[in-house]
Amino acid sequence: MRLKNTALCCAFAWSPAVLGNPPLLATASYSGSMDENFSTDAFLEIRLVDVKVTDETELPVVGRVRLPDRVHRVDWSPYAGPQGIIGVSCGNGCVYIFSAAEVLAAGPSGGSEEVSDRPRGLLWMVREHAGSAVRGFHFNPSKPHFFATGADDGVWRVWTLQDGATGGVCAPTRISVISNVPNSGAIVHLQWHPKYAHIFATATVNGVVNVWNLKMATRVTALNVSKASHKGQITAIAWNPTAATQLVVGLDDGHPVLQVWDLRTGVVPLREMAGHTRGITGLAWSEQESSMVASCGGDGRTMWWDPNTGSKLGELQPVGEYLVDVQWCPVLPAVIATSSFTPLLCVSTAQDVSSSGSDKLGTVPKWLSKPCGASVNMSLVVASLALGTDREVVLSSLNGAPMSPKTTEDQRMFEQLSQFPSGSAERTQWLSDTHHELLAAFSSAQNSRQPILDFLNKGVTSTKSGAGPGFGKLGEDDDDPFTAISHESQKSYEDRTSELIVSGKIEEAVDLCMDERCFDDAFAVAFLSGGEMVRKVHQRYIAHVTATNPKKRHVLYAGAIASGDFRGLIQANVPWKEVLSAIVAFVMGDGFAGACNLLGDALRDQQNYEGAYHCYVCASNVNAVVDLWRLENRPSREVVQDTILLEETTQHAASGEYLAHCMCDYGVKLLTDGHPKEAVQYLQRAARIGDHTATVLVDRMKYLFNLPQPENGPPYAPAPVSDVQSPACQAFLAAAEERQKRELQEQQAQIQAQAVALHQQQQQHPSSMPSHGPPQPPVLPLQSQYHVNPMAMPGQPPPPQPGYLPSGGYTSPMGAPAVASRPPQ
Repeated sequence: MRLKNTALCCAFAWSPAVLGNPPLLATASYSGSMDENFSTDAFLEIRLVDVKVTDETELPVVGRVRLPDRVHRVDWSPYAGPQGIIGVSCGNGCVYIFSAAEVLAAGPSGGSEEVSDRPRGLLWMVREHAGSAVRGFHFNPSKPHFFATGADDGVWRVWTLQDGATGGVCAPTRISVISNVPNSGAIVHLQWHPKYAHIFATATVNGVVNVWNLKMATRVTALNVSKASHKGQITAIAWNPTAATQLVVGLDDGHPVLQVWDLRTGVVPLREMAGHTRGITGLAWSEQESSMVASCGGDGRTMWWDPNTGSKLGELQPVGEYLVDVQWCPVLPAVIATSSFTPLLCVSTAQDVSSSGSDKLGTVPKWLSKPCGASVNMSLVVASLALGTDREVVLSSLNGAPMSPKTTEDQRMFEQLSQFPSGSAERTQWLSDTHHELLAAFSSAQNSRQPILDFLNKGVTSTKSGAGPGFGKLGEDDDDPFTAISHESQKSYEDRTSELIVSGKIEEAVDLCMDERCFDDAFAVAFLSGGEMVRKVHQRYIAHVTATNPKKRHVLYAGAIASGDFRGLIQANVPWKEVLSAIVAFVMGDGFAGACNLLGDALRDQQNYEGAYHCYVCASNVNAVVDLWRLENRPSREVVQDTILLEETTQHAASGEYLAHCMCDYGVKLLTDGHPKEAVQYLQRAARIGDHTATVLVDRMKYLFNLPQPENGPPYAPAPVSDVQSPACQAFLAAAEERQKRELQEQQAQIQAQAVALHQQQQQHPSSMPSHGPPQPPVLPLQSQYHVNPMAMPGQPPPPQPGYLPSGGYTSPMGAPAVASRPPQ
């Protein structure tokens, strides 16, 4: 079913999967097509493919620039920019590479008013195949800074956009990979292998598919498709994304079929798939579903097949005209794009296809298949079908579920690494097999640093870098202006030097030679004195070259190695690999790590993180490497994995704050995945380093796993209670004291009133009362009168004091009484 379409005949390419969703289409005016106005103008356009918008079928243009010529191939690479780069190969023999961001910035109306010979957004132009149409053009999917071109002259080339010295982006540079390549005829198509970056295939008009191994600089095999296909000629090829040695070949009108070939048995094809009535014009092997290969042909039909059985799986609505190309979308499963001479550019889906008879869909694509029959409840209990049955239900808990693929891979890697002793040949081989070449070199450099030198110098063919054409002679002594001395001055200099030597003044003669910049003479004269004098001349000569001709890097290296001071090399604009190689080869003892760290710091400040990483690894500075990963904002899982790998290799542990944060983050991720046993070791280490969150989590998990108490106690402390009375308390105590004073005054007034009454009574009846005066009750101090027993209750006898409980169940701190007693009643 068609999702989007627009009236356009074009060569096209989908945006890379890393650029996300919704995808984009890069379209370019196809060679040999013409619009209804007979215009030959050519444009490169970027169109938005938003399948969620169902009420609009057009593919809107979001960026547009003019092209110098109509094209045969278009490809989009994610390299060299936030939106990547787009390359087009044209019939004039040129390849044009544009910045996708600049094309988008031009807008939908860009290119219409361009009058300059250089279109907007054009980065580079390759004229290697001038005069021959370039029908083969493809960016390397594994290493997108490489691309290959092939033309009608039968010549193919490999190019790189990466500077070998700095690692930055540079203009396309041709790489000489295989010498004396046989010319098998005009190249109609070429394809890089989707997995192995050093393998690619070329298809020629003579019906031969050549497979090349760039690492070994040889041809792997040559498939004579024409001989096995009734003289049919090749029109397109595509690699199997999962079976490394298989590819599919499309043939022309003479034998319009698809053939699946295996390089291991490259005499006859494994199978043929017939259904087109005219030649195949385009092939696309689905990356999401390796059992689906799409093809389009000159009969206007687009089909997809199962290459394992050779059966046809489905077909799009025919367009009735010659189709140009077909491509699966890398981010939307089952979405496919086609272009034809109608003109018509279509974006369709393979999921809603009307088929009948023999065209019924025999297998369900992976994106439609349910991965498993399972259901999870709120308690993380999983109900799933038992293996091999469709009725028996098995209950399991997510807490004991298998680890995620990445977690399992990490644990398996750590287990394999721990099996090999440090510095052993087995560990070195394992590191090399797992593509950790630097760590393998470091692991094997126990008694000699030669392995590190071999690694750093791998692939280095010349010590010169950065020197453009015509600049080769600037470093020669003949061009040094300080050595251009006139004949008269030179004669005077020789006379004076000779006199000093004859008189035995060697040091003065050497100083004169150096003042005149005749360092060769100075070395010859200093040899007479030897030792310290030669060293002095050497130091002066190095200083002179550094100041006047720093391009003589070999002299700078000699000076740094002789003095043991590499700071000048670090500060100079020289390749960091050469500096690190010099340090590895010549710096011994404790100064080695310091020199490596100094170089690493300089490279880190220049944001050359790759070079800084190499230096810190050589210095066993794991903390510095982790800090680099912090600057690169790497995911926590990768930081933890690579740090453990680096610690095991260097035998040095890291203890930085960022590592603790990553350890805690990774431990929390394991906890959320239902793996507390695996998480606790990362949380404990993060807590030991000082991460507060990890410390709290470990404290909470100690009852689950019986973890030891931390040395510094729990990660919390009880809040202190102040001894200072609050204002409310002070007000309460003041009110209580005032109340006590009032009660005392009232009691005293009552006593005085009773005393007066008694005195009056005695005067009235003197014979019935005693002769002495009325008794006066003692006046107690305020505190004694109002001493409150907190244990007394109103109307109840006071409770017994400690040590005299009636039951005798409490023993006094002063000892029990000799005889059991009770308090007086």
